[in-house]
Amino acid sequence: MKHASASQVIAQVIARGGGGAPAAATRPAAARVCRPALPPEGAPPHTPCWPEACNGSGVAHSGAMSTVASMSHRLRSLALILLLACAAWSRVTPARAAAAFEPAATIRDAAARFVREQMPAALRGSARIDVQGPAPALHFPRCAHLQARAFGAASPFGAQTVEVSCTAPQRWSLYLPVRVDTLQGAVLALRALGAGHVIAPADLTVVSRDLSSLPAGALSDPRQAIGQVLRYGVAAGQALSRDMLRGPQLIHYGQSVSLIAVAPGMRLSALGIALQDGSQGQNIIVRNAQSGRVVHGVVSADGDVLVQIGAGAQLAASNP
Repeated sequence: MKHASASQVIAQVIARGGGGAPAAATRPAAARVCRPALPPEGAPPHTPCWPEACNGSGVAHSGAMSTVASMSHRLRSLALILLLACAAWSRVTPARAAAAFEPAATIRDAAARFVREQMPAALRGSARIDVQGPAPALHFPRCAHLQARAFGAASPFGAQTVEVSCTAPQRWSLYLPVRVDTLQGAVLALRALGAGHVIAPADLTVVSRDLSSLPAGALSDPRQAIGQVLRYGVAAGQALSRDMLRGPQLIHYGQSVSLIAVAPGMRLSALGIALQDGSQGQNIIVRNAQSGRVVHGVVSADGDVLVQIGAGAQLAASNP
C-alpha cells in the first residue's frame, strides 16, 4: 500500500472542505422526534405541550453544529498554512543548502597543502598526509580564501594540528588533526649481529619505513653498510645508522705504515710504526721510525697515515 505524502493529505483536507460552508454544516445534526407532553392536570385536552427544545416541525437540532463549523474552519486554515510552508521548503533543495557551505574536502585540502609546503622538497613526493575531520554535523559558510597555519609546534613529520580559518565573508576557524607519514627505504639487520661484526650483504634487508620512526642518520642504501664494522650489537629488524658503524681495521698496532704530508708543490713521506689500531678516517698515533718522534695522523682508504702540514717539518728532518 502506498502512503500519501504530507502535501497530498493536506490537499485532500482542503478539498473536502469545499471552499464554502464546512461539510459538517451542510448536514443537520442527528434529529430526534419530539412528542407532545401530557397536558397538565386541568388543561384542555386538545392543546399540545411541546418541549422547548423542539421547533415547529417537531424536530430538535443539536447545538454542536456551530462548534463543528468553527473547528472545520480552523482546520482548513491550518491546512492552508502547512501547504504554503511545504511549498516554500520544497524550493530549498539539498543542492542549494550544500552550496551555501564550504565542502569538507576543500577544508581538508587546504590543511594538507599547508603541511606539504612546510616539508623539505625532497620528501614531498613520498609523504602521505592524512587529515581528519571536520565532523559531518559541522557546517561552515563558503569562504573567499581559506587560510591554514600550524597550531602549536610546527613539524613536517608525525602527528600535528592545523588551524584552517576564514575571514570573509564570514569569520570562522576550526582545528584539524593531521598525520604525516614520510616513507623512506631503511637498511635493517636481518638477524642479531654482535659488536665487531663485519657486515656482509646477507646480513641486511631494505624496507620502507616512516621517516619519523627511524633514528638520526639512518642508512637507506645497503652499500653504505657492507664491509663496515659494528661498534655494538644490534637486534634483528633494527635499523642501522652511521654512528653504529666504523670502517674495517686497516692498520693494526705495531704495523709499519707510510707517513705522508702533502702541501702545494710538496709531498713528503716517511716510514712509521703504528701505535694503535686504525680504520679509515680514524685519527691514530704513529712513531717516525727514523727520528723516533710521535705524530698524529688520519688513516686513509689506502692504509696510509696522513699527517698535518705542521708535522711535515719533522718528516723533512728525518729525510736527508
